Amino acid sequence: MSRYSATNPKGERFVYGFDVPLQEYFLQTTRDGEWLELVGCLSLVPGGNSNLLEALERHEVDVPEEHLRAIFLDLPF
Repeated sequence: MSRYSATNPKGERFVYGFDVPLQEYFLQTTRDGEWLELVGCLSLVPGGNSNLLEALERHEVDVPEEHLRAIFLDLPF
């Protein structure tokens, strides 16, 4: 499993990555001290690469270019 942390311009912290056993991407954040699943198996949004890319863009998460490229190509990173 890969797991990375990033922020957006509002200073919100996000955790994202690829879960190898589940073969899916995930995106999480915290609100009011609780984890909120935005993409992946514990959310209502499936963990496909297009769903992760859309959520990263919507929340303006600052992700390294190499990670975006891997996600776009649907490669684990």
